[in-house]
Amino acid sequence: MLEDSEKQIHFKDLVIDAGARRVTRGDHEIALPKLSFDLLLALARAAPDTLSIDELMDQVWGRTVVSPATVAKRVELLRQALGDDSGDPRYVALVRGYGYRLVADGRPTPTAPAAARRWIMAVVAAAAMAAIVMGIARMSGNRTPEKSVAVLPFVAMTQDDDVEIFADGLTEEVSHALANIEELKVTGRTSSFYYKNRNEDLRVIGATLGVAHLLEGSVRRSNDRVRVTAQLIDAEDGFHLWSKVYDSTPADTLLIQEDIARNVADALRVTFSLEQESALAAHSDIDPESYLLYLRARTLASRAGPSTPEREEVWSLLATVLERHPDYVPALLWLAKLEAARLRYQDESYHVPWDEGWSRVGRNAERVIELQPGNAEAHAVLASVAWYQRHDGVEANRLMNEALTLSPTNMYVLLLATQGARALGRFDIALELDRWLVARDPLCVRCRLWLTKSYEHLGRLEEAEQSIRETQVLIGGGEWTLGTILLQRGKPEPALESFSKLDHHLYLRLAGRAMALHDLGRHEESAAEIAALEADWGAEAAIIIAQVHAYIGQPDLAFEWIGKDLEGRAEFMSGDYIDTLFVNLHTDPRWLPLLERIGRSPEQLAKVPFELTLPRTGT
Repeated sequence: MLEDSEKQIHFKDLVIDAGARRVTRGDHEIALPKLSFDLLLALARAAPDTLSIDELMDQVWGRTVVSPATVAKRVELLRQALGDDSGDPRYVALVRGYGYRLVADGRPTPTAPAAARRWIMAVVAAAAMAAIVMGIARMSGNRTPEKSVAVLPFVAMTQDDDVEIFADGLTEEVSHALANIEELKVTGRTSSFYYKNRNEDLRVIGATLGVAHLLEGSVRRSNDRVRVTAQLIDAEDGFHLWSKVYDSTPADTLLIQEDIARNVADALRVTFSLEQESALAAHSDIDPESYLLYLRARTLASRAGPSTPEREEVWSLLATVLERHPDYVPALLWLAKLEAARLRYQDESYHVPWDEGWSRVGRNAERVIELQPGNAEAHAVLASVAWYQRHDGVEANRLMNEALTLSPTNMYVLLLATQGARALGRFDIALELDRWLVARDPLCVRCRLWLTKSYEHLGRLEEAEQSIRETQVLIGGGEWTLGTILLQRGKPEPALESFSKLDHHLYLRLAGRAMALHDLGRHEESAAEIAALEADWGAEAAIIIAQVHAYIGQPDLAFEWIGKDLEGRAEFMSGDYIDTLFVNLHTDPRWLPLLERIGRSPEQLAKVPFELTLPRTGT
């Protein structure tokens, strides 16, 4: 436990000598840089109490402005020097949402050599991951542009869900404002929020996300006051390009986020266009209370899918904001986008008829364009209305091109565009869009899966395999996709190994193993997997069962299960049948009538002109 004399503090097997500024463990001295020593000394003097992040900032860094991420990084360096483990800490423990403390328990302390070995293993593992990430970045062939930034999630320093939602909303609004600058590469939301509550090496984050700069910050609330810190950092060397502390009230949120965005733009030597200035000013006509409601709605909407419980609160919040401010563009746009998503994904809790729902989406999007003619996302929403409600591919294509002309690097617009290209079988266009999306949002799982599938549909199986393996290194998952690609490459043994890892998706595990076992000549085992798949998952996975029968050369059974899949579902835009696992059915006389039934025959698709103005890949 802790013993303190005038100059020496004894904690477990450590002796912290404040006068000599030395830390020893037995006869071994542990070399600590100044900040690490000051951090350990502050925690030791406070023990057994916890020091908040603000207290650590004051005691260790003094007047130097740093962020909670900087404190976390220094804690991690201290742990490495002590041979500590953040997952099972012996010395320094995180008190989530507040700060850090020394661990005052009676567990036995490993010997110094054992601690050293653990430290070496941790360093080696981190170095290995960094090397893999750096290698992937180099293989991509894309040079990190100087005018690039990732807005990392602002850290909520107060244990309050409202503060966390506020911090997330502030992060998204600043990121969205910067993303409107065409000459600036801004990382997509999925990749930025991947690092929420994670302590990672800045160089690895920068290399993984393909950006030269990182914006990080924190939010703390006390009564009616809020403190926001923000700092722009060079991802390579950790140098601070800009930093600022805002002490104000929540009512000043609009001014804070606008000031952060403008300062970051100035530091990176980029400017807002007149249209982007107009978008920034869109918030100026809303009262602070309503804006905080909008911010909560936006944050919850980003966290939740179209069919998750939070959707009703989002709906209610947006309705309240629009009752007070009927022409508030951001709320109108979010309402249109969310309602369109509920229709596209057939949200069972959404009881508005198909045509009526799309008409409402269209009215809200049209109103946004009346108020803000250059709004690219509203044009993309109208493209969805033209396609899904009226099946008008010509008009949808025109509107999508207009959206891309207005904002060629808008993530929402590009996501809708690549879905359209894929639905029309234009995988040449989809591939270019997918490459761009992965460059902007490298930890976006669906973006990487789409990129892999585009390679696959174009017959570029080696590149497809490389793509999905990169995804597994960076994010994990992808066992089904890798397995199907390996099957098509004539590698059933590793495919079987990949499918067998799908314990969290049992129906895919059964389906994949059935196909791989068939290719290995183990037909009885394959049949047993299929029997289990049909018995346990026939109602939920008819399309997957159809794919299995198609792949192993049983067309009659494949078409029987396709018929079951189509029962009671909207047929238009049914994209499952373009999967490469159905290739054995393409010469069957029943295949073309099936495509005509769902509006996907070559003749039907040829009537839809689909040529898009593509963004520059990797910018």
